[in-house]
Amino acid sequence: VETKGVEFNATYLLGDYWDLSMRAAYSDPTVEDWSTRFCPAGENETPDQLYCPKGDGDSLNNLPNWKTNVQVGYKRPLAGSWDFYSRLNWSWKDEPSDTKRTDKYAESKDQFGLTLGFTETNLGLDIKAWGKNLGNSDGNVDPGTQANGDPNLPNAYQGSFTPGREYGLTVRYDF
Repeated sequence: VETKGVEFNATYLLGDYWDLSMRAAYSDPTVEDWSTRFCPAGENETPDQLYCPKGDGDSLNNLPNWKTNVQVGYKRPLAGSWDFYSRLNWSWKDEPSDTKRTDKYAESKDQFGLTLGFTETNLGLDIKAWGKNLGNSDGNVDPGTQANGDPNLPNAYQGSFTPGREYGLTVRYDF
C-alpha cells in the first residue's frame, strides 16, 4: 500500500481562557503490490472470499480521503488550586472511497463531543464528565460478513462501525 497525503494542524490562543484547535488530513492510499495476501492481485470478487484489490493504483477500500477536527477549549482558575475546563469537539470524515458491499452508508460522517471537568493541581485530582457522538450519528461504513475462503472458518466481519452516543464520568488521581 502506498499513501500520499498532507496534514495541517493549528492552535490559536483566544485570550486568557480560550483556545481553538483545527486539524485536517488528506490521504490517498492505493494498492501497489498485493503479493503477500491469501488471494492473488486482480482476482474477481466471489461470494466465498474477501475482496482482493487489483493493485497498480487501485484505491484502498472503505477509507475516507479527508478527515478534519475542530476543538474549542476553555480553562479558568477557580478558588485555591482548582481549575474548571471544557472542550467542545467536532470531527468530520468525507465519504469512504470504493465501498464494495453496499453504498447505503457511503456518506460523509460527522460527530461532536463535549468534556466538562474540574482539576485540583495540588492533590492531583481530576474529575470530568464527557460525551462522545452526542448527535448519535451512524458510523457504519460498508458493513457485512463474508466467507473467509475456507468453509470450515466462520464468516469474517468486514466494514467499520462507530458506536452511537457514549457518556462517561472519569475520576483520576495522581499519587
